[in-house]
Amino acid sequence: MKIHCTYYPFTALNKGFVAIIVSTFLFLQSLLANTIPSISHLGIDKGLSNNSVRSIYQDHKGYIWFGSFDGLNRYDGYNFKVFRKQLSDSNSLPHNYITAIGEDVKHNLWVGTGQGLSIYSQLTQTFSDAMFMPNGSNQKAKITYNINVIAGDKAGNLFLATNDGGLLVVPSGLQIALQTACVKSTNGTCRNDVETLIVDKEQRVWLFVRDIGLCIYNKVTKTIQVVNTHLK
Repeated sequence: MKIHCTYYPFTALNKGFVAIIVSTFLFLQSLLANTIPSISHLGIDKGLSNNSVRSIYQDHKGYIWFGSFDGLNRYDGYNFKVFRKQLSDSNSLPHNYITAIGEDVKHNLWVGTGQGLSIYSQLTQTFSDAMFMPNGSNQKAKITYNINVIAGDKAGNLFLATNDGGLLVVPSGLQIALQTACVKSTNGTCRNDVETLIVDKEQRVWLFVRDIGLCIYNKVTKTIQVVNTHLK
């Protein structure tokens, strides 16, 4: 049996095809290289107060705020400005362990710490204690809970996930939080730990409450509803 093999010479046409393949490959490689952003390191050697960063937030002016284990840092793209608790200054932070950062519709910065919450006015560059109305009470009190997460919805409401205090809601335009009734209380006292929360694309507020499970905040009834108790 004879086997017939066809030989295709490496003609100019083939050379042109190979050249197109190589050029395309080089172009895609160059395009990919240009789309990958460069990465730089920002640490204590560049002015950051502490290398353990707990939270990051970009405000309406473009400043990047870093909440660290030892102070609040504002980065303008070139330098850091560090804010810390000052024992002799009542207009400073309540604690240096910064856990969460958010911004309200009036562009005030809400800074959560390990021992409470402060509101930073970028106009006066001072901090003030954040207050709340405990559930079932008409007397406001200072927020001293550990703040885990600060998140906002498109309507301008802020949602604060706390340890022991459950969920606190700051209505749009206000600077006082309202405590949501706890899913479970001890002797009438709220002891819920909302470990995290997120506002989804449909503006629903999802919570994870320790020892209870996955929950959702009902904006109409202003209550927390348990969705799944298997995720604890």
